[in-house]
Amino acid sequence: LRKLRIADAKMMPVGWQPPAGAVKFEAENAEVATGSAVTEREHASGGKASISWERDGQWGRWRFSVPKDGRYDFYLCVAGPHAAIQRELQIDGNPIVGDITGVTFGATGGYGYSAREWRWVKFPGTAELKAGEHVFTLAVIQGSANHDAFALVPVK
Repeated sequence: LRKLRIADAKMMPVGWQPPAGAVKFEAENAEVATGSAVTEREHASGGKASISWERDGQWGRWRFSVPKDGRYDFYLCVAGPHAAIQRELQIDGNPIVGDITGVTFGATGGYGYSAREWRWVKFPGTAELKAGEHVFTLAVIQGSANHDAFALVPVK
């Protein structure tokens, strides 16, 4: 069994978007995604989303680059109707912050069929990253949700 330390993610207000200068990458552009599918979603960024993230252990991997060494806040754009959705998250095979290995967030109102159902959630804490390419891995712990995008916002 994997040992997880789960923390609460902060749900951002409806309509919140990452600021200019954020490193953003699309969920539908996974290098690997087990058991999920990509479909058109009118209100998702780029018009597509990665859907059917619902089974414990289901996982995906994405490559992204940051332009410079620094501290970054990490966000996920998600849509799901369940009261307790949990995801395990890693960057470069390690917890994003300290020993926090996963996040819990609540229902967004649905699976992303309307703009109000997509919500950004902020990972607790701040990641320290070196300039260059990194690998982000996400795994389902519990709760069904669709994923639209991920963002890293530089901390000043």
